[in-house]
Amino acid sequence: MNNTDRLELRSFESDVRQLLKAYQDLKSKLRSMRTELQSKDAEIERLESELRSSRRAYSTLKTARMLEVSDSDLKESKLRITRLVREVNKCIRLLSAETVDSEDENMRRLEDETIDSADEDLIRVEDEIIESQEEEKEEMKVDDSGMRSLFGD
Repeated sequence: MNNTDRLELRSFESDVRQLLKAYQDLKSKLRSMRTELQSKDAEIERLESELRSSRRAYSTLKTARMLEVSDSDLKESKLRITRLVREVNKCIRLLSAETVDSEDENMRRLEDETIDSADEDLIRVEDEIIESQEEEKEEMKVDDSGMRSLFGD
């Protein structure tokens, strides 16, 4: 081996060492990047799950908002129902007066008492419905404030 061959051999050895060093560095960087990728994939999965959950909650809240009835709507509905019941009762009394003889006065009183009792029952049920809806509305307000803070609305 002459001097030129030795120089070329040393140069080749140096190049091979540099390539091995670069290979080791790249191998190390690849391990690091794979670890980081796994971490990011796990974070993405967690965030997607949180997003799906938030979307379901938001959808539920929107549906509940659509079904929510305001206080004025409840009062108007209650008054309308009460007026209709009174009108029906008046019609029944008029029809009863036309078809019933004086001998059936007791029957008319019994019908009036039954109608009055039905009116009271109807008003009581309406009050219970309104109270139940107001409780649900209060629960919705609590859920709504949580969703607004989550979505920034």
